[in-house]
Amino acid sequence: MSSKPLDKPLDKLQETSCKKCKFAIYDGQTQTGCEDNRIEKYLEQDRCFEAYDNEKEFYVIRTLCSCYMEKTVDLTLDQMKELSKKTFGIGIYVDKGCIEEDFLKTVQSIADCEYDHGLMTVCISHHYSIMNSRAKSMIMAGMKILEEGSFRSVKVIVFGQESRRDIDCFKYIGKNHYVSKISPGDVLPLHMLSGVDDAINKDLRRAIAFRCDDVVMLLMKAVNGRYLDHNDYDKMQEAVEKEAIEMEMFLEI
Repeated sequence: MSSKPLDKPLDKLQETSCKKCKFAIYDGQTQTGCEDNRIEKYLEQDRCFEAYDNEKEFYVIRTLCSCYMEKTVDLTLDQMKELSKKTFGIGIYVDKGCIEEDFLKTVQSIADCEYDHGLMTVCISHHYSIMNSRAKSMIMAGMKILEEGSFRSVKVIVFGQESRRDIDCFKYIGKNHYVSKISPGDVLPLHMLSGVDDAINKDLRRAIAFRCDDVVMLLMKAVNGRYLDHNDYDKMQEAVEKEAIEMEMFLEI
């Protein structure tokens, strides 16, 4: 999250040119469709437009197309769909006075999530000053649950300066498509992550912010583009949600 704020609205953060995509269908130098029938869906939603240059006429999608692939890459459409599944990073913020029952409830809800755990990264963030024997036992119990869950990666990050907390946590989980900050006591809804993936990859919905109950998932690219406007994840999340709603890029799962 060290990038500079972008001088453009969030609805311009996502755009895909079909020109060089291997799944684009051409009649001569004019694109007529897509092997995955996405152009028709995007046209119905008024989310793509025709463009041209000195070489070809092609479509530009007003979002990140998850099936875009350069022609030089040897992948089938089915293989590309498998690779296009969204990845998620979750940061659990543990603070002084955290109740073990709440913490473990949150951890267990992540472990119970019905999504490929190999596409999920989890980080537990806490201040060094709370590491007494009780807290250590609680964190170890949570880590045991997560490690048994076969996640892509799990890690405990101990911070000293509050100003570094968001940066250190999201530097670790920010390599994923979508991220979320949650607190002990919060419950990750069972089907939230699969709902986000289906909305993007199957329904081809346009969104950079998703909410299910009290949990919010943000497109990491939007986080990078807006964090330095606030230097506080909670304030940034509130602002991004509001902007996403105004831009019709917000979905309830």
